[in-house]
Amino acid sequence: MLHGGALAPSPHGGEPTSPIVMVTTPTDAATHTKVLGLRDQLRRANWPHHLCTRAGGTELTSQDVDIVLRYFKRIANGKRPEAPEGATCEGGGNLGARPPGPDGGAPRGDGGAPKRGPARP
Repeated sequence: MLHGGALAPSPHGGEPTSPIVMVTTPTDAATHTKVLGLRDQLRRANWPHHLCTRAGGTELTSQDVDIVLRYFKRIANGKRPEAPEGATCEGGGNLGARPPGPDGGAPRGDGGAPKRGPARP
């Protein structure tokens, strides 16, 4: 699902980029893998995006629509998107307002990407 309005400058210069919301389920492994690949490409391009993974089938649900509408409403109001109940979400690129850093000071500069802990032996 794509948003019609632009909230971030294009990495290609001049033209603004529209944020992208992806909702996926691991039920369909082939499609889920393709969506994760798209997410990785969007991260590399610093394209504003949000990926939500939820349980259930591959059909579009009212929860999916709620996820997308809530996402665009929050970023339009300068707030970080929140994960809805029953879904796990992550974002990247310029999603608008950023949360304070871990010490309560300046915002993190990671675009909301999930943190990875140290490698396990």
